[in-house]
Amino acid sequence: MPHIIVKLWPGRTEEQKKNCAKAVAKAMVDTIDDVTDEKMSVSVMEIPSEEWDEKINGIDRRDPEAVLYIPKGQTHDEWCK
Repeated sequence: MPHIIVKLWPGRTEEQKKNCAKAVAKAMVDTIDDVTDEKMSVSVMEIPSEEWDEKINGIDRRDPEAVLYIPKGQTHDEWCK
């Protein structure tokens, strides 16, 4: 607890993906009270752009248990309000 999956288009370097995973894990540890480094896991899943709508919009966003806090199309200023 917790496990985070970062989904993105292919094309990033291994270093970029590792740095992203580290930043996401740090953000979770810094913002959720009972999460420690030892409890965190983060994976990166590359999804080709032509499969994005089917795999993300078609599956993830239909899950009634999932809450989309930052929708696609909003800017940093909008979701930091």
